Amino acid sequence: MTTAKRIRLGIVFLCALFLAQMFVQMGLVKFETDGFWTAAFDRWGYPVWFRIAVGVVEVVGGVAILLPWVASWGAAALTAVMAEAVVTRAFDGWWGDVAWNSLYIAVLIWIGTEWWRWRWHPARQLDRR
Repeated sequence: MTTAKRIRLGIVFLCALFLAQMFVQMGLVKFETDGFWTAAFDRWGYPVWFRIAVGVVEVVGGVAILLPWVASWGAAALTAVMAEAVVTRAFDGWWGDVAWNSLYIAVLIWIGTEWWRWRWHPARQLDRR
């Protein structure tokens, strides 16, 4: 592996570390029944199960982007959640949030593409037997 590739993967990992902390923290507060996100999801017209599902994806995806063999899958799941957040925030008129969430999507796509080569793939595991 070249030095440039090592540096790039190091930077990607630092970005993933920051986003992982953010997503795990934001995912955990989605489980609070009387918190900000409960009221927000209700105001947006989303059912309770959807708030919980988003929280689960954020926590699991946040951990996953730190592990190279599942980072691409975690980044893909978090990208889907953030795309939904962009649409919701756009309808709400929160353009600052739309910009930040779009930046998160761009970094998640970068993380996913950088670790794609190391991803876990069930079919590949069967071929090794």
